[in-house]
Amino acid sequence: MQRHLFVLFLLALTQITGWGMVSVLPVIATTVATEFQTSLPMIFVGTSVMFVAMGLAAPWTGRAFRRFGPRSVMAAGAGMIAGGLCLLALAPGLLVFWAAWVLIGIAGSMFLTTSAYAYIADYAEDRARSLIGTLMLVTGLAGSVFWPITAFLDGLVGWRATILVYAGIMALVICPLVLIGLPGNWNSDRTGHQQKKCAQGSCLRPSCDRHRFEQFCYVWH
Repeated sequence: MQRHLFVLFLLALTQITGWGMVSVLPVIATTVATEFQTSLPMIFVGTSVMFVAMGLAAPWTGRAFRRFGPRSVMAAGAGMIAGGLCLLALAPGLLVFWAAWVLIGIAGSMFLTTSAYAYIADYAEDRARSLIGTLMLVTGLAGSVFWPITAFLDGLVGWRATILVYAGIMALVICPLVLIGLPGNWNSDRTGHQQKKCAQGSCLRPSCDRHRFEQFCYVWH
């Protein structure tokens, strides 16, 4: 029970941080629009681009979960979010600004929400439903936590420096925290072993399919 609570705390911390740092546009949009000499809708295209990129990258991310495990994919996603935030902070104009959001969206599909649910489903098994429900509620606090922080930093050092600070936190804190702090997934190792046996014809295919189906149900219900 205690180890499940620790995993939940760690995932909640990293997910709140991740979502808080990629949800900065409502706070900095006016400043960015003024600097780029464009309209607010053109700035908020970045958010749309991010979610489209997340959706398009989802099938590839799902295969990465099966091959490398959710924890490794999450750590790589956190590092990519840091890279996207760096590009965002250095963007000279709208095209690079939007490109940065594409990278953040791809990275978000690897790190945000779904990856955390996949990790819990793989790690907690019978307790996955309750842990996922709790994580969903807690992650909703991201805006409440980070919008005031972002507004304060924006007024203090400007939006570009604020984004660079967030990039540093993602790269130097969140990425190692995921990779080192989250326990390894025994079930991922077992699933990989089962799949190898299935490929060699030494196990019944329905058992492997059933295991994947159970994980899918845990994640989405």
